[in-house]
Amino acid sequence: MVDGRVRLGSQVLLHPPRPEDAAGRLALGNNPGIMRMFGADPASLPPMTEVAAARWLEGLSVHPHAWVMEHDGQLLGEARLDGLDPHDARAQLAVSVCSRNYQTV
Repeated sequence: MVDGRVRLGSQVLLHPPRPEDAAGRLALGNNPGIMRMFGADPASLPPMTEVAAARWLEGLSVHPHAWVMEHDGQLLGEARLDGLDPHDARAQLAVSVCSRNYQTV
């Protein structure tokens, strides 16, 4: 790990949230199919805005165990460790892939 960055295999990079990630999230938008998998109602899904992308970035930035996922330099989504319990040495891993263009090779 260098500067909080972690490479997962040869294709995916995790890094701490950066200001420029808001533009990457804005570019991904809110794909109805992906958002449906997250439990959202596609019929009532608002468009991704600069304000919403900034809020997304702020939420990751204040989270103690959150990373942005990239694939080939493009924002892919996020990964978080939620409910970290050091006493029991456990946590929940949350992974959100927001890009409809990601394919494994």
